[in-house]
Amino acid sequence: MSKPRLAYLDHSYHRKTGATDFLVAALESCFAVDRYWDDSWRGGERLPLARLNETDYAAIVFFQVAHHLPRGEIRRLRCRNLIAVLMYDDVPRRGADFWIHQRHFRHISFSQAIHARLQRLGLTSFHAQYFPDPTGHPVTTDFSTLRGFFWQRRPEITWPTIRRLIAAARFHAFRLHLAVDPPGFDAPLPDTAERARHGISTSTWFERREDFQAVLHGANVFFAPRPAEGIGMSFLEAMAQGKCVVAANAPTMSEYITPGENG
Repeated sequence: MSKPRLAYLDHSYHRKTGATDFLVAALESCFAVDRYWDDSWRGGERLPLARLNETDYAAIVFFQVAHHLPRGEIRRLRCRNLIAVLMYDDVPRRGADFWIHQRHFRHISFSQAIHARLQRLGLTSFHAQYFPDPTGHPVTTDFSTLRGFFWQRRPEITWPTIRRLIAAARFHAFRLHLAVDPPGFDAPLPDTAERARHGISTSTWFERREDFQAVLHGANVFFAPRPAEGIGMSFLEAMAQGKCVVAANAPTMSEYITPGENG
């Protein structure tokens, strides 16, 4: 028996990071998934929504893209089972018009904070958390020295932030990963003395995910790169590997890290 078809509309930046592959894999256990990428957020090609009416989709999932797409075209979709996935780091600055538009969707909320807000507004939301399988990751067991990893992604948390946090410590090695989120910014770098004190090395985008994971495995202290997360795949993978995670006290980090239990 063939599976029902599902259209999955995703933010094109995730094509590079692979951050949403886990959800597609989960959906593929029940659906035949057609994956579409939206590049209109940076002036690129927009998803051809009218084309979706040519297929009898059981559901259409909008992952962090619904607010980039023409609302009239969304309302003209033949499929009425529309599911939106919102990211916590994207929605706090949204006004009333954004939330009014959400009435056209059901929601999957990977943040308890978003889930609670949608419920207060009388909208349908299913709250879920994602935990990477720890058996699929090499486990960090050596804490004889401090070995840090920080992915400098956003201007809110940069090397000067980390400098203040580790001022009283001495790291044996520290990897500063320089791969900023679009549209980019001038990422500050450590000076020569700091590089020598903490054994700092740098890297940029890796062509293969395996190469990134190999570098990450060498660290035992992971500094979460953003002040808020939609899912937070990078810090979740660090937790699954048994690393010490340093993160802001905000969703979704604060929804996974419980003082006295796992942090």
